[in-house]
Amino acid sequence: MLRGRLGVGAVHRGRGNYPAARASAEGVVQDATELRIADAQALAYADLGVVYSLQGLPLEAVGAHFQAFQLSTDTVRRMRALGDLALGLFEIGAYDAARLAFQIVADSDAELLVRMNARLELMDLESSAGNRVAFERCRATADDYRDRMSPSMSCDYHYKLGVGFARFGQPGRARSELTNALNIAEKHGLNAWYFRIEQKLGELLVPSSVQCPTHAVSELSEAPVVQELMIGLREYATAPN
Repeated sequence: MLRGRLGVGAVHRGRGNYPAARASAEGVVQDATELRIADAQALAYADLGVVYSLQGLPLEAVGAHFQAFQLSTDTVRRMRALGDLALGLFEIGAYDAARLAFQIVADSDAELLVRMNARLELMDLESSAGNRVAFERCRATADDYRDRMSPSMSCDYHYKLGVGFARFGQPGRARSELTNALNIAEKHGLNAWYFRIEQKLGELLVPSSVQCPTHAVSELSEAPVVQELMIGLREYATAPN
């Protein structure tokens, strides 16, 4: 029943009715908590995190994803929740917490797709943070799995690699990697990727868009909830298996 209610909430979310989707997820969180059904709680918090993000509430979103991570009893679901949390932390500029979350996923025993996505996001994070050494290290690790990547993941790999080179002031290498990504997208009919990559290639023609970034810490990254999450992630990372 609770899963069915979350399904209805997902339909509301797909139609853009975020208030109804949020109400549905919050209702399931409350009922699942009272019934002590941890898996339903985790699923509801995961949905709630997505809705919060769509509503422009990033701190609430990371808090919900952290709850989903803590409550999940399935390893794959838990690592996916942690990946969503890491993305939310990355988006608000909480690089240290996001880096730790991505690394936990990458080092876990989750399925290859989940671990590889974390490694690609980690590569993107390091180029955003301006850490060239860490970026190259992530690149080398991801490169070992290139022959096992799906077409979509291959696009993502070359795209993030190209964006990274652009950030480090290497437009030639950036253009080469983005062109590789574009060719893969065209070959496999990945239209969303094709237009995204094409747009990024166009940005390379603007000199001001090709520059090495500075690592700026946002106000949101210093919020108390982020600091609490960081403590929780450190405890999880150092706990015995």
